[in-house]
Amino acid sequence: MKSILEKVFVNDKLLSTINRLLKILPYEAKNLRNTSVMGGFNKFCEEELRKITSSLSSGEGVLPSLKLIQQRILQYPTLPEEEKRSLLLELQSLLEKLREEITLHVNIQKIKGIGKKTARELEKLGICSVKDLLYHFPRGYEDRRKITRISQVKPGEKVTIQGKIVVVGEERTRKGKKIFRAIVDDGTGKIVLTWFYFKGIKEIIKPGKEGIFTGRVSYFSGLEIIHPEFELWEEEKEKKEFLYGGRIIPFYPATTSLTQGRLRQILYRTVKEFAPFLFDPLPPNLLKKYALPSVKDAIREIHFPTSVKNLKKARLRFAWEELFLFQLGILSKRGWREKEEGSIFNASIWEDLNRILPFTLTPSQRKVLEEIRQDLTSGKRMYRLLQGDVGSGKTVVALGASLMVLKHGYQVAFLAPTHILAEQHYWNFIRFLAPLGFEVVLITGKEKKKAREEVIEKIRGGEANVVIGTHSLLNEEIVFKNLGLVVIDEQHRFGVVQRSELIKKGEKAHVLVMSATPIPRSLALALYGEMDISTLEEIPGGKREVETYWLKEEEREKIFPFILEEIGKGRLIYYVVPRIKDKNKEMESLERIALLLEKRLPQVSLGVLHGRLKKEKQKKILDDFRKGKIQILLSTPVIEVGIDVPDATVMVIENAERFGLSQLHQLRGRVGRGKYPGYCFLIGTPQTPSGGVRLEKILTTQDGFQIAEEDLKLRGPGELLGTLQHGFKGFRVVNILKAVNLLEKAREEAKRFMKEKNLLPLYLKIVKERFPEWEETSLT
Repeated sequence: MKSILEKVFVNDKLLSTINRLLKILPYEAKNLRNTSVMGGFNKFCEEELRKITSSLSSGEGVLPSLKLIQQRILQYPTLPEEEKRSLLLELQSLLEKLREEITLHVNIQKIKGIGKKTARELEKLGICSVKDLLYHFPRGYEDRRKITRISQVKPGEKVTIQGKIVVVGEERTRKGKKIFRAIVDDGTGKIVLTWFYFKGIKEIIKPGKEGIFTGRVSYFSGLEIIHPEFELWEEEKEKKEFLYGGRIIPFYPATTSLTQGRLRQILYRTVKEFAPFLFDPLPPNLLKKYALPSVKDAIREIHFPTSVKNLKKARLRFAWEELFLFQLGILSKRGWREKEEGSIFNASIWEDLNRILPFTLTPSQRKVLEEIRQDLTSGKRMYRLLQGDVGSGKTVVALGASLMVLKHGYQVAFLAPTHILAEQHYWNFIRFLAPLGFEVVLITGKEKKKAREEVIEKIRGGEANVVIGTHSLLNEEIVFKNLGLVVIDEQHRFGVVQRSELIKKGEKAHVLVMSATPIPRSLALALYGEMDISTLEEIPGGKREVETYWLKEEEREKIFPFILEEIGKGRLIYYVVPRIKDKNKEMESLERIALLLEKRLPQVSLGVLHGRLKKEKQKKILDDFRKGKIQILLSTPVIEVGIDVPDATVMVIENAERFGLSQLHQLRGRVGRGKYPGYCFLIGTPQTPSGGVRLEKILTTQDGFQIAEEDLKLRGPGELLGTLQHGFKGFRVVNILKAVNLLEKAREEAKRFMKEKNLLPLYLKIVKERFPEWEETSLT
């Protein structure tokens, strides 16, 4: 260890004491008779634990748990066998975790050979400690186990050869650049290795040295490999373990200044020296049940695989590790939340809803509102996820839930991701709640100072019953008098910490989060298992299909006659482009399409909307569009959610291949919301296969659940988890969307492990280490 460490450990005695105890534990576990040490295992163990606990000054980590075992161990001889076995397992786990903490949770500069410059490059990759380094897994591999004879190499092939350097030499080009060449002979043939000179190469590549060389073969005046990766034997007869060839080679996420070769060298030494000190976060019975390798073996195989089979086993093991810990965290959060008290609200709302709503609730909406009512009367804090397709009526459910709270004199906070969506909710809530005497206010951060101060004071004094806003609601200056319900719309657009900040503004406030990006229930349970889940399965008035067409860019002209025909019927048109400007001209811009529409449809009233416009200007444009004063609304994707204009029947989306499936579905959902049929035109010429797949999929289905599932496969779960803003790094190996069955197994195993009360605190500590984004929410 001292060969590559510089004063890492608290002291050598501490590590020796830990190792001594760990060595004795297996012997005691065989017969549980307190006879594994002369004078009694329990007395020996208590003395050794006293040495350990006295060496640790902090009250954090495993120290409190070790002190408890130190007290309990003296009663060891009188304990039933099962309790003895459990105590020994707990002690072993705590000691192994402590050993990991004092050896691996240290700065990488403690490793010999890693200086400040290399450390800075590693920190760019999120590597600050030795353990971070061990868990910096390869992004891919190349199988270089096959050594090709030089007599069999062919131009264009990437090969690994092994042989002796027989000739070296330098030459200069006509422009004066240096070239260094070497000839390698393996007994079956010779090949030239060429370097466009770099410093120090001639001190390394010398005649008589043997080594292994990898690169792509080319043919100039003969066979050659330009800039091969190589390793040499230190001495002629010494055969060493290579990192560049003759094995399955790892390739890592790297930086421009930190090469693959340098990373491999660092990782090879680190894995070799430090793998034995890793604590295994998978319980022994789980490893045995699923025949998974230990963390020590798996960490070696995932970095430097000895076979493809062993690499697959290692990756499966770490997939299990990630999912098991993730589920443990979710279940713990659920357990913690189930203990939280919630304000009790038991007001009847059906009479009020019947009076203020111009339509009848669907059976699905009534069912979900009844589930929410039961939550609000339980005395426990509600955490409920409401899923529903575009147009399924989630806002009406939120309105009903708000009424239950408002009728008890409490406040409601409604968080929306965009100003436009917040304002849409604001006018809807005013429309329905003002007749009942409730005051609704809007706060988005774009208000003038005096108006904002007045709204904040109303919130603080309780005069504002419903507070609707964007991220401004999270500011410290927004203080509620008696917050009873938090509603978060499009919840995946907010990070874990952001959601938590708003929830903390109400001590016993209930929480309803809504998503128009529905996912299969099994996956929802696995990802949002700390919440109860409700799904709106119907569309009010029956689902109306929106006819969808895909046109290539050169076919754009075909849509203009149809647009004029719809406008002639009194209908309104959305025209969406990806961005305001596009300097690289890679896609259509708002400015260019505005000029095109003015030229092609001069008789039509055109309005232009984007997020940079002032709030008052945005509001006027939307109002004019609703009233028909603007017939075509040309916009960026700010209208994706929350815009409800019954007379809008046509949606045109430029560069449609640039949008995600769920985003296309949301945009399409803006039309056909009234009594007239809707039409959607996707304009785009995909440059990638995935772009074409998205457009084909949106043409063939209008089911939001199917679309969301396909979108997740194509784009990944980051946005779904709502943690992109906070660097969600817990998943290094597993793809959640491709491992639903494994996810469900991990959930079941985590449920069983939740009963292990003695070991649970230790494992929840590991969950916090792996998923630091959850620090804001208690895991106790």
